[in-house]
Amino acid sequence: MKNKELFSNLALAGLTLAPLVVKVDPNVNVILTACLTVYAGCHRSVKPTPPAETMSKAHAMRFPFVGSAMLLSLFLLFKFVSKDLVNAVLTCYFFVLGIVALS
Repeated sequence: MKNKELFSNLALAGLTLAPLVVKVDPNVNVILTACLTVYAGCHRSVKPTPPAETMSKAHAMRFPFVGSAMLLSLFLLFKFVSKDLVNAVLTCYFFVLGIVALS
């Protein structure tokens, strides 16, 4: 499994540097880069044993209340605060959340 991952990583590096040396069709480069990225990601995501995540009965019973409170707070936020400010705050929040998720 490690050999396939190493091969795909080396192929990605070669595909990244190839246009600096030889002429590569951009369409072929994009398609091969996308395919190799998905291939490498799939091999890296395979775990020997699945994680054991369970939800307790208390958490399952609390979920509708937390979800309802969140929806009510968003409704009140949109009702009493300007739409542009709420959109800016949510955009910044998801931007930071995306950066944290990728790092």
